[in-house]
Amino acid sequence: MMDKTINYLHEFIDETAVYEDWNRTAGKTLPLFLAGAFDFYLVELLDMKALFLKPLEIYPLRKMEKWAEMIEEKSGYNTVFILSDASPYLIKKMIAEKTAFVVPDKQISLPFLAMQIKKVRPHISRSFQKFVPLTQLVFLYMLYSEKDSFSQSDIVNALNISPMSALRGMNDLQSMGMLSYEIGGKTGRKKIYRKLSQNDFFRTGKPYLIDPVKDVIYISEVPDSSKIVKGDLTALSEQTMLGEPDRETYAIYCKYRTELENFQVSKEQADMENLPIIQLMKYDISLIAKNGYIDPISLILSLKEKDERIEMAVDELMEEKPWFTE
Repeated sequence: MMDKTINYLHEFIDETAVYEDWNRTAGKTLPLFLAGAFDFYLVELLDMKALFLKPLEIYPLRKMEKWAEMIEEKSGYNTVFILSDASPYLIKKMIAEKTAFVVPDKQISLPFLAMQIKKVRPHISRSFQKFVPLTQLVFLYMLYSEKDSFSQSDIVNALNISPMSALRGMNDLQSMGMLSYEIGGKTGRKKIYRKLSQNDFFRTGKPYLIDPVKDVIYISEVPDSSKIVKGDLTALSEQTMLGEPDRETYAIYCKYRTELENFQVSKEQADMENLPIIQLMKYDISLIAKNGYIDPISLILSLKEKDERIEMAVDELMEEKPWFTE
């Protein structure tokens, strides 16, 4: 039912609308009789959030409206009823009483949203010291892309993340001054994010970059997996004139660590037998890897050795990327 509702919102209100299950929060926030009366969904559309309530039974409208007022007071969100069907009389009554509701594929009325669109919403700034891993992944994908504008669905499809995660990452970059957006699309409600020039985008984001390595483990051999890429000095030496390191180093997203359990060995054994090192990364570097190598910025950030010869190799690696040196 909720998927049908969100598709209806995409068609007529906001192509980027997303939702998340709010039932657990309702159970902690609301009185038991209210938490048990509806299925709860927190929906984000047109830069605001509202609680969509699907009644679990057929209740009188007056009772539902009273409950909605209590939920709004407790949660701080506007509420919207999701109804599988509604008679012409009920629809007319809800519209007259300015009750927000959706009957998927039939009728929609969001009076609070009409007022919200007319408001000039104050910009609420967040204090950022460093990227969170997800935002860094979105930043790097945009940095390497030849495109200068992106929709939410572009990020979702490219990075295989949820719409809410994509929106969160792009909103972070916008708050940091790296993205602006305009409203477009078929319905005139789709957000199109535009990045700064390549030089300015990187220069603005550079102070927020984090070390992407979460942990290091050692393995007896490298399994055949597209999720594993060459990293650290192994990747740097194979792409530059730097001499090969004594040991091979690879990188993989930390969430895939279980794939390596049968290959993992102790550091002592790995040091004695010169076995491969695996860097466990904070984000999925395979999504922005190229030719089996970790992406260049993640590579530079993850280097554990730094001396003159390595710095020269980094310069060689990045010499065709003017945004890095200017």
